[in-house]
Amino acid sequence: MCMQVTERNRQVALEVDKIFTSRKQREKETAQLEEQIENYYRSIQNRINDLEPAKLRAYEDLHVKQKELNERAIASENKLNEINAKIERYESNEKGNSYRKEYSQLEKQINNLSKGMYISSLIRLCSLSLHLFCLFV
Repeated sequence: MCMQVTERNRQVALEVDKIFTSRKQREKETAQLEEQIENYYRSIQNRINDLEPAKLRAYEDLHVKQKELNERAIASENKLNEINAKIERYESNEKGNSYRKEYSQLEKQINNLSKGMYISSLIRLCSLSLHLFCLFV
């Protein structure tokens, strides 16, 4: 039994070492990627700083416009999400909505009236046909 526990502890220790080694490797790779990104950023910033004054102003103007457009896009997306949420709320409350209920009731009344008018027209037509039949007989 003691041998089994010792072996199990050794296996767990190996697994922990593998996990630790793997994590350290990922952290090292992440640090290298972050350093590459920072180098690219510095390189781009140096190129921007080396621009002629007119081109630098044009770049800055474009950068400001880009920020404004991004803000407008985010605001528009938020507004769209709000509208979609309202639509979903209205659709989910459709059964409880008094206007929807009233509309359904009125629609049924119109259908019933239409059926009644149709039946009434048929009765008049039958009555007229019966009168005509009686006249010719």
